[in-house]
Amino acid sequence: MHLSLVAAFAAAFVVLLPFALITTHAAGEQRLSLPPLWSFSADLSLPSSSPSSLNSYSQLARFSLFAPILSSSAFASGSKGFSFGFLSLFQTASSPPSHISLSICLGVQHSSSNGGSPFLVPVWTLNTTTLIQQQGRSVVRLQVEEKNQLSLVDGDGSVVWALSNVDSMEMQSNGNVVIYDSRNGSIWESFEHPSDCLLQGQKLKLGMELTSSNNMYKAVMQAGGIVFYQVSANPLPLVYWIFPVNMTVEDYFDDMVGAFSLNKDAPVNLTASLALDHPSCAILNNSLAYYLVEGDRYVMQDACANTKIIPMNTTADLLRLDTDGHMRDYYVQQLPNSSYELTSPDSNDKPCFSPNVCGAYGICSLSSTFGTAVSHSCRCPSEQDNKNLSNAFSLIDISNPSQGCTRKVSLEYVGI
Repeated sequence: MHLSLVAAFAAAFVVLLPFALITTHAAGEQRLSLPPLWSFSADLSLPSSSPSSLNSYSQLARFSLFAPILSSSAFASGSKGFSFGFLSLFQTASSPPSHISLSICLGVQHSSSNGGSPFLVPVWTLNTTTLIQQQGRSVVRLQVEEKNQLSLVDGDGSVVWALSNVDSMEMQSNGNVVIYDSRNGSIWESFEHPSDCLLQGQKLKLGMELTSSNNMYKAVMQAGGIVFYQVSANPLPLVYWIFPVNMTVEDYFDDMVGAFSLNKDAPVNLTASLALDHPSCAILNNSLAYYLVEGDRYVMQDACANTKIIPMNTTADLLRLDTDGHMRDYYVQQLPNSSYELTSPDSNDKPCFSPNVCGAYGICSLSSTFGTAVSHSCRCPSEQDNKNLSNAFSLIDISNPSQGCTRKVSLEYVGI
């Protein structure tokens, strides 16, 4: 049986699904059988003939294109839902893809009833050590070998990711992709391998981490809470924020004054407070520690089963570690003109706390407070900081100060 899963993109893609069968379960999950020699391939180059297939979500790149492999029943019916497939990004209309990934996207197939462009936000991306590339017209493929091995094959024919003993794949209604063996046992699921987002019902368990899409920031779940740090060559993590369960620890770090002091006499030991929230608790079980988005609240539990519940302003579709190092909740909102946008209702009262939020050499400053909203601005070091810094730096991009500054005056070596 040959089934096409990409009717909206039929002109742009090549699909081969030998003997594949899609079934819908009672809970709305879509299950796809993965027999030997099953294959899905897609031409991920920018289609000049069908611009309506381009993604209207603009925060990814100038142009982006999505080729769905398996979608939730809601997405397949034209409502807001999840879809699993290939995502390609482009910097210009004539360039080859600058980035290709195997991704799960949240959104809708069309932004309006008259067949407008789809609106798709990536909420999970497969982490591969090899950059996926399309070599000319040699397409990227997801295929099953004769020995039931599911392989992601690059444009040059190399395997960049593989799973053994596969039998079927399921796109669940909550955005989790599960791959099963022939005994219907789960051998892999996307919820166990988060990238930069958490979805409703997805637990960030002990040792799991979120990584911002620019690979600059990470948030890792530890026994006593979440640690935020900047990625660097430094062997020690450059911690810039913590989110603990223990209220005593939270109160101490609330104003961040001396929070990361190396003073041995500091009243709270940062490492100990997060690695083990309550050393004297009766039952210590690291498997109890998790962070969860549940309806209109966050739930965090430490290894001693102490729980913290934080209400949200609304029920979020996703929680994302953004490229500035801040964690924000988002939801996909339909606008009056039937298009969609990704909206975050939360104001950020500590916008300058993440490192490098203003790029290299940039200085972050807080604006005046209006109600509960606090914004920030980025500038370069200048004579207002030191008279010797007059005209020493300039913005890399005047229209986007967060990109940082470049040095106009070179450093001078002064011998002693």
